[in-house]
Amino acid sequence: MELKNKSTADDICNVKFLKTVFCVLGYPLLHLINASLTTGKVPKAIKTSVIQVPIPKVSTPNKPAQYRPINLLSVIDKILETVVCAQLREFLEARKLLFKGQSGFREKQQMAFIHS
Repeated sequence: MELKNKSTADDICNVKFLKTVFCVLGYPLLHLINASLTTGKVPKAIKTSVIQVPIPKVSTPNKPAQYRPINLLSVIDKILETVVCAQLREFLEARKLLFKGQSGFREKQQMAFIHS
């Protein structure tokens, strides 16, 4: 899994820091993620986010609907969500439960496949 050095909700444990100390924190992080997947529960400390100033969708916004909020998640939450997404994708694709034209979140799919 590749983590991008994007903004996160917590300044203490950002992606760059986590990559630096992964040799020490990798196993405890794996245990935390596996425990979360096994129990179906996510610790509240992980499910925190920071809402940034909304970004306009258009050049001169004059309505609230013309803004989109930016919600920054913690880096550990991003990792957990990536793992869940990968497992869900694998489950759905193995059982052929996805519509053939679905390509929005699928890997190795192109828009051209939708119209063929």
